[in-house]
Amino acid sequence: MRDRHEPCEPFVERLAEQIRLEARRRNLAIPEPSWTRWLVQSPVRAALATAVLVLVSMGIGGIVVAAAYQAQTNEQRQMLEASYAQRIAIAQQRVGNAAEQLKIVEQRVSVGIEPQDAAIEARFKVMEAEAQLKSTALQLSEVTATGREPVTSVSAPLVAGRDFVSERWKIDTSVAMSAVELERSRMKAAERRYATGMADAIDVDATRARVAELEAAIEGHRLKIDIRERFLKREIDAPLADLRILEVEARQRQRTLEPRLEFARKFVGPLKAKVETGTAHQVELREAQLRVLEIEVELMKASVDLALIQQQIVQRRK
Repeated sequence: MRDRHEPCEPFVERLAEQIRLEARRRNLAIPEPSWTRWLVQSPVRAALATAVLVLVSMGIGGIVVAAAYQAQTNEQRQMLEASYAQRIAIAQQRVGNAAEQLKIVEQRVSVGIEPQDAAIEARFKVMEAEAQLKSTALQLSEVTATGREPVTSVSAPLVAGRDFVSERWKIDTSVAMSAVELERSRMKAAERRYATGMADAIDVDATRARVAELEAAIEGHRLKIDIRERFLKREIDAPLADLRILEVEARQRQRTLEPRLEFARKFVGPLKAKVETGTAHQVELREAQLRVLEIEVELMKASVDLALIQQQIVQRRK
C-alpha cells in the first residue's frame, strides 16, 4: 500500500519539467560573459588567465611597496633637511655673536685696553664662524639634492654636476690659512717679547710649532683637492685615490708630530733645571718626559702607516 504522503510519479515528472524550464529561462535572461566561455573551452587558456591575474596582482603589490618606500624616503629627506636647517640657524647665531665680540674688542684696542693681537684673534673667530656657516649650507644643499647624509670620501660621485667634496675641502683650506696668519702674528709678538726679555724662548717655540702644524694642514688640503681632481678626470681609480688620501693624511700626521716632539723635548731641559733648583716638582718633569714618549710612539706609528700605505700603492700600480 502506498503512503498517502508519498507523491505520485506523474506529479514528480511534471515538477521536474517545470524546474528545467525555469532554469533554462534564467540562463537565457542572464547572458554568460564571453571570457568565461573562452576559458571553459580551453584549460591552457584558463592557466594563462590565472598567470596574468597573478602578474597583475604582483604589479599592484610592487606599486604599493614602491609608494611606501618613496614616502619613507621623502620623510627621511625632510628630517635631514630640517636638521641641517637648524644647524644653519645655530651657525648664523655664532656669526652674529662673533661679529659683536669683534666690535667690542676693536673698541678696547682703540683705547689701549686690549693689544692688537686681540683684534686679530677676534677677526679670525668671525672668519671661522662664517666658514662653518658656509660648510653647513653646503651640506644642506647636498642633502636636498640627494636625500642622504653628505658624502666626504674622495671617490664620491658628482651631484648634479657639482663637486661638494672639493668645495668643503676648499673651505677647510681657507680656515687653515686664516689660522696660520693668526699664529704667525702671535709668533712675531712672542719673538719681540723674547727680544726685550719679557718672554721665554719656550713661548716662541710653542708658536712656531703651531705654525708648522697649520702649514702642514694647508698642504694636506691642497694635495687632497688635487687627488680629487685627478679622480674626477679618471686619471686614477677609486681604490688608488683612497690610498693617496691615506698617504697624504699619514704624511700630515708626521709633519704635525715632528714640531710637537721638538717642542716637547725642548720643554724637558728647562724643567730639569727648575727641578734641580726646587722651583718645579719632580712630578712635572715625569709628566713632560711621558709626553715626549707619547709623541715618539705616535710618530713611529705614523711612519709605519705611511710605509704600509706606500707599499699598497706600489702593488696597486702593478
